Amino acid sequence: MVNSAGAGNYAALWIESSNVVVEDCRIHHNAGAGAYVVGSAPTLAGNAIYLNGGPGLGTSNSQPILRGNLFYRNAGFGIRNDTPARTVNARQQAWGHPTGPYHPSRNPIGLGDRVSDGVDFDPWLRVAGVFIPENQPPQAFVVNPAADGFTFNALPLQFRI
Repeated sequence: MVNSAGAGNYAALWIESSNVVVEDCRIHHNAGAGAYVVGSAPTLAGNAIYLNGGPGLGTSNSQPILRGNLFYRNAGFGIRNDTPARTVNARQQAWGHPTGPYHPSRNPIGLGDRVSDGVDFDPWLRVAGVFIPENQPPQAFVVNPAADGFTFNALPLQFRI
């Protein structure tokens, strides 16, 4: 869990290596971005990234590998790509609302966290954001998509898509 880290505009997690895996974590209530990825492709899987004072995830010249993360109620953006010419694959993520992330031209009806240009978010996991109690680990991941469609677990709740 990363909580109340990152001072000012700095991210709580600053990642500059592709040899990093951030899995099954809660990244929340940080002053700046929850995580910021620079020039690399780390894996972020099954994380709940919420209530950060900056974007949930910021990227620069990076293509992180994202698998079944939950982004909700982050300030400004769920994902902000500062180098949109290098597209971030954010398909199959949850955005805090079943209508998906908000993007002014590609999903203007989305009520979930906003995404910047250079973020490929469709299709998304059509589940709402959930409250994650402080004493429970998050579980936000896709389970066996070949066998059962997409099953998304968020805490003890399970959603079939």
